[in-house]
Amino acid sequence: MSNIRRQAASPEHLDNVNKNWEPGFMRVAGVTVPAEYEHLPFQQKQWNGSVLILCAQGLDVAWAVVKGDVFYRHNVWDKESIVLMPSPMTPIPDHAPLVLPGQQ
Repeated sequence: MSNIRRQAASPEHLDNVNKNWEPGFMRVAGVTVPAEYEHLPFQQKQWNGSVLILCAQGLDVAWAVVKGDVFYRHNVWDKESIVLMPSPMTPIPDHAPLVLPGQQ
């Protein structure tokens, strides 16, 4: 993945996310950093991937949003490596005991 492509596309990506993605759609977002770059200051880190946790009505909705993003269109995200899959999530309220899905 090219950090140069990411930096060039970031303003449009952030504008798109902030203006067009429904509130609550993206729950977590970040990059993955290989261990050899972990100790470096943020600006010197080399990234090798992205992680998103999305809350969508279905995989088709999630794919449509991902494919419409500048990071997808400009090959910041490695299209061959993208994995979207459903995952039951358990919201964890502050100071509440953790309960696994189906075991309330």
